[in-house]
Amino acid sequence: MSHKQKGQLTKDGERHKHLRKYLKRIFWKGERKAEKGMLFQESNSESELSWKTPISGCEGYVSFIDNGEDEPFYGCGETGVIWRTKDAFYRDIESIISISPHRKHFYEFKNGEWMPVDDVSEDIDDLIEAEDEETITNYERC
Repeated sequence: MSHKQKGQLTKDGERHKHLRKYLKRIFWKGERKAEKGMLFQESNSESELSWKTPISGCEGYVSFIDNGEDEPFYGCGETGVIWRTKDAFYRDIESIISISPHRKHFYEFKNGEWMPVDDVSEDIDDLIEAEDEETITNYERC
């Protein structure tokens, strides 16, 4: 009889005594493979992405926050600005790119979505420091 124990990702098949070592090895190989797949899925989820903040003069990062209690939002840890909708966040990205063209290196437009780019040269940070800092009056952008 096969069963799935608590904390395991795959089913354990029935083991005949003469096949026990072989089937045990097959089971744990499947368990490791399922765990790797699950970790890969989690690491590619939107909640793990970090964008450079689309605010002039800010070198912080924006993360997607979904704590299960409130509505999900995008938030910057450095400035405290939050974007309640994806459209508002994307509008600010497009706005900062039009104001500061060097910012386009932080974002990539793929399949109708703005995605963060990991490989950015270090001298772009110097350009951000040279930008005029935006005076933030509205911390919640819709």
